Formats: sequence, structure tokens, C-alpha cells
Amino acid sequence: MPDPTVNQYYTEDHEHLHAALHRFQSLKAGEPGKAAEAFQGFKAGLERHILWEERILFRWYDQQLGHLRNCLTASLRRDHGQILVYLDEISRKLVQGNFATSDEEGRLETILRLHNQKEEEAFYPAMDQILNDEQRAAVFAAMKKAE
Repeated sequence: MPDPTVNQYYTEDHEHLHAALHRFQSLKAGEPGKAAEAFQGFKAGLERHILWEERILFRWYDQQLGHLRNCLTASLRRDHGQILVYLDEISRKLVQGNFATSDEEGRLETILRLHNQKEEEAFYPAMDQILNDEQRAAVFAAMKKAE
């Protein structure tokens, strides 16, 4: 069975990550222990997703479209930096037993929505245009290796 397109795979991962964040939010009020565990799973999944993009996808993109390098991937990298800050803010609060994270969650969700839109509408389709079947297989192999 052939590998999915980059857009298919990563868009599905966005959906899984969104569901994991929603799970944390739904558990927060009634089951804080499970909520903290759910957040850590969400955080680990999002950090893995960012790692794959930074170390694998962005490198392919920049190699193929280096003349556009300062545009799309630079913007996505800045978003990643901010996303990681919000993840750490929430995580620090949860470690202290503080589940009043709605403000941080709101900021995180806002940047994720805008970031994912850039990726799903521009970056991932561009990757699918850039990569041939062999290169796409190499991307997915590198992702498995990085897990």
C-alpha cells in the first residue's frame, strides 16, 4: 500500500492532536489526574509533529525551494517557537496542580488554528508537489526512524 500524501498524513495528525487537546479540556474539571495525563500525551504528540516538520519536511522544502526559504518555513518555525512556549506554560501550571489554563489554551488554540491552516493550505500541498514517490517514501521512513 502506498504512503499517504504529506497533506493527508499531517492533516490527520492535526485532527488527532486537536482531539487529544479536547480530551484534556473535557477531563480538566472532573478528573484532573486523567486530564494531566491527557495533556502530556497531547504535548508529546505535538512536539513529535513539530520535530518531524522541523527536521524532515522543512529541510526538504528548503533544499528544493531555497529561494523562497525566508517565506513559508520561516513563518512556520516562528509559530512552532510560540506553540512550544504555550505548551510549556500549560505544563508548568499542571505540574503545580493549577488547572486554570484556559487563557493559555486559548492562545495555543488560536496559533494552532492559524498555523495548521498555513500548513494545510500552502505548505503540505507544496510538499506533495515537490516530492516524488521515492522521496515521499524517504520522508515517511525518516519520520519512523525519528520516533
